[in-house]
Amino acid sequence: MSRSILLLNTFINKDQKQNKGFGPFIKEGVAGCFARVPHDLLPRLDSMGQNELRDALKNHEHWFKGFETRDGGASQTALWLKEGTAGNFVIMRHEYPKCPYMPSRLKPNGTYIGSIYVIGMITKQIPQWSEEDMQIANRLCDTWKVGNLCLVDWKYMGMKDDLKQTTQGYINAVCQPTVAHICTDRLKPYKKGGTPESVREDLWNNANIMIKKEDFANVQKMTLNMRC
Repeated sequence: MSRSILLLNTFINKDQKQNKGFGPFIKEGVAGCFARVPHDLLPRLDSMGQNELRDALKNHEHWFKGFETRDGGASQTALWLKEGTAGNFVIMRHEYPKCPYMPSRLKPNGTYIGSIYVIGMITKQIPQWSEEDMQIANRLCDTWKVGNLCLVDWKYMGMKDDLKQTTQGYINAVCQPTVAHICTDRLKPYKKGGTPESVREDLWNNANIMIKKEDFANVQKMTLNMRC
């Protein structure tokens, strides 16, 4: 109950109502976001704090070049790399019944089972630009540009509609960032009145459907027309 929880929205496109990354991430037992750290920053990566890493990425000449979300991307990448460590948790969602990338596990009889979320535990950060990093990225996608990967033990799935309205209101409000550190703010009331403790407990208690990577064996590689 005291470990960090990261809500991950990588490859969710709410306008097109699709989630390209949901199935491949579970199939490969990984999670990731944004572009890799430039080579010249790697020797300092472990020694830098989150704010220092954010500033180094934001001001780097070649990182995330040409993207309007450069500053936000730097902040979220720094958060992911510093909090996405072994023992912390990741939550992903799927809530698009007509998503063209729908894993068959979510549509077992031709009917979408409904909006769901999955919980996994991070077991390892993959060294960036390593052979392992490139191999996993190539299994995920038609390009190696899927970065900042962690191994994740995806364990449980829950139905979003079974959550309390206070929990749903809080989770729904955290939909814009690619990655967000949730259940941390005790200084102000959550939307609809939830608390860090009540949201955690509700998420954990309702995620009672065990999942396995084998459940997503039919998922295909992602095809990306963007740098990520």
